[in-house]
Amino acid sequence: MNTAEINRVSGRNFKALLPPHWVVRDQEDQEDYGVDFEIELHTSDDKPTGIIFKAQLKGTERASINAAGELIFSRADVRRFTYYIEQLPVPVVFFVYDITRDACYWEQIQGNHRLVQTFTAARAAGQKTFTICVPPTRTLSRSTQSHDAVIAAVVSAQQALVLRDLHAIPTDIVRDHFRHRDNAASTRDRLRLYAGIADLEAIQDLVNQGRFDLACDKAVALLESETESPETRLQAGLRLSSILPRRYAAEKRPETPTLAANARVHIASQLIRIVRSRRVPRATRTYVLLFARAARIGLNGNGALGLAISEKTLEQQRTSIAAPITRLQRMQAYAVVSRDFRRYQSRLIQCATNNHFAVIPHAVADLMEAILPYVTALGITDQESLADVCIATLSKYVPFCAEVIAAYPSRTDRLEVMNMLATRFVLLAGVRSTSTAHVLADRFLEAISTTPPLDCTEEVKAGLRSVLLTLAAEGRRTAEPTLEELRNMYIQQAAALGIPLHDESDEVAGIIRIGLADLDPSRILRKCEHICVVCTSCGFPAEMLGLPTAGFKRVLCLKHGHYVEAAMLDSAYESFAKANDRDPAAICCDNCADKKPRPNEWQATADWPRQQQVIYEATNMLKGDGDQHQDNVSRQ
Repeated sequence: MNTAEINRVSGRNFKALLPPHWVVRDQEDQEDYGVDFEIELHTSDDKPTGIIFKAQLKGTERASINAAGELIFSRADVRRFTYYIEQLPVPVVFFVYDITRDACYWEQIQGNHRLVQTFTAARAAGQKTFTICVPPTRTLSRSTQSHDAVIAAVVSAQQALVLRDLHAIPTDIVRDHFRHRDNAASTRDRLRLYAGIADLEAIQDLVNQGRFDLACDKAVALLESETESPETRLQAGLRLSSILPRRYAAEKRPETPTLAANARVHIASQLIRIVRSRRVPRATRTYVLLFARAARIGLNGNGALGLAISEKTLEQQRTSIAAPITRLQRMQAYAVVSRDFRRYQSRLIQCATNNHFAVIPHAVADLMEAILPYVTALGITDQESLADVCIATLSKYVPFCAEVIAAYPSRTDRLEVMNMLATRFVLLAGVRSTSTAHVLADRFLEAISTTPPLDCTEEVKAGLRSVLLTLAAEGRRTAEPTLEELRNMYIQQAAALGIPLHDESDEVAGIIRIGLADLDPSRILRKCEHICVVCTSCGFPAEMLGLPTAGFKRVLCLKHGHYVEAAMLDSAYESFAKANDRDPAAICCDNCADKKPRPNEWQATADWPRQQQVIYEATNMLKGDGDQHQDNVSRQ
């Protein structure tokens, strides 16, 4: 088979392996050196994700495979890969199609440390070609898992390109940026602004006293005041965004993450209006725009987390009709967050290009905080590789941020910003094990040790030790959640999914409220040891949340066999317990001689739906109970 025929067959078969909703454009006649295709990723419903990458395809009649199962490609051109690695601003994926085996292998180029090391050594030795070894796990197929792996590699390559541009900035330029400022005190004040460390002592005093409601009121008044300076209003807004989560948590609001995310987006919109309508430094305007984008990432990430939890719950239910809809919504939410994550990094490059170095550490810290729900969601949906890409990307910003922080005029600023970065980076461990948090802490300390030693490194280490101890203490809590904790989890998930639980006119919210009210049946089960409560039919809202009580419940007597079924547990019991007007002699709780109340302190556990179902089935009432007890049944 000649070269032209090999290329034709390889190209045709390669395209057939790609998802039909990916847009593939031939590039052989374009200016890109050695690039065969440009591929733009779309969702399954044909919505663009904003992800574009280049593909270089090499066809071969029979590839060489080593003993480890790796594909060996020994003809990689050094000049072409110099262009890919050092010049091309778009991710490139290298594909090799083996016609004899009918297999397509692929390898990430930018951000691939193994490949880059081999390439660098070959170029240093004056070689014209070098060898690429592709692991057997990196084969392209029509499976979703295979396509997700390629997407993860493309995202990783995009991060590497951003960091390539950022690390190209010499350290001397960063330091000179601070040394030649006309007013060091002014620089320090701006740094405080960027970090959200407001110099508004009255607000800070209230926070220190734990009076978060008053602190928020004062911050809101300053933010909305037209007579205050733009600087004061901006500081008040940033401070407000950090106080509100603490206020919600102090009030024990289970939907705190969603409330805080929504509040941050609202505050960001106000800050944008201030910087656009007033004359403020360009660096300040840049930071505010970054703050707003981080706020949007946090809000969308929180929604993605709610969908991820729902999807996992629906997988366990297996028969739910809501599962495919939830999966599609979750994938779309992931695409939105991933797109904004990439755009945020482009903004960071603009900061560096415009010499706004002071902004970057604080903007990176904001991004670490905002991306946490998304990283947590990736872990829940078994996409650890994409979560690792996000964390690895953020870790690569740390050395540059440390260089910037080392040049801050104030030691107080250096310590506060380093602690903020360290804490938020370690918390990216999310729902993973505490060992993951230890790994991230070690990675952070290693990253900041590559710069001239900071004078606050020991304090940062001490702060990280404290964070790790707290995470370890929380990790040791393995007991089953209480019903109150479970209720809070459902409220938080509903808020993340955008269900307005406080809206009395919303029908879905009404169903969820009933489910939350009936989540603890202790008040009914205490009435008598013979009473059993089981969840029967439920609708879409209950399936979405995995909340079994957001549907019909059956209250039945295991002793005498009568039961009542209703949507509201209290209504069901009221009809169940009272005498039947048509048959006053019929046994009911009000006249039952066999009534055996449980102790007043008796409490159902979070596992009560399963336990009650087991008891119900053990009495052999599940089959034929409608025929056996027709006279004593009512359904409301």
